[in-house]
Amino acid sequence: MAVRAAAAVLNQASKNFRFIVSDNSKDNQAIDRLNELDESLVIIRRQRNLDARLHWKLCVEECDSTYIALLHDDDELHIDFVETFWNWEDKIDHFSALGMNAVICVNDRPHKRSFMSAEALEGPLFFHEILDSYFAKFSRAIVPFPGYIFKTSLLKKIDLDRNYGKYSDVRILVELTNYSGI
Repeated sequence: MAVRAAAAVLNQASKNFRFIVSDNSKDNQAIDRLNELDESLVIIRRQRNLDARLHWKLCVEECDSTYIALLHDDDELHIDFVETFWNWEDKIDHFSALGMNAVICVNDRPHKRSFMSAEALEGPLFFHEILDSYFAKFSRAIVPFPGYIFKTSLLKKIDLDRNYGKYSDVRILVELTNYSGI
């Protein structure tokens, strides 16, 4: 999965980004396969089996760019993910994160439309809209956490040391609305 995810990043229509792989897997199998994919990949080898929350915290702390996206090894970006971000980033004055839509695929085919929105742009979303989109009975579509590109400076203000449990991604989004809409 990690190789497909990395290939999707490398195949972006827009090359206006820096791609860093932060690997905390149990062995070197993923690194070996990623090096076969592209020898120029920047790969940071982490402590084996580093807790996901701490792993993301490290990535955020080390980030020196204006924006950051945190992807899992099973997330495949649409070819226009980065280009879509830059198109909207140019049009919106203030935001803490921009979320791109997503499709759940099973066996390489769209499985369900649970993340799909009918509109090209929704927002800005703040505290209650974020909570409603995730938990209300008849909620609008949501953006899965790996679909967001965050303003790094604002994400660094969030307490990533705390374990928020199953809905930690929602908690982070809600806290970001203290600074600007999503």
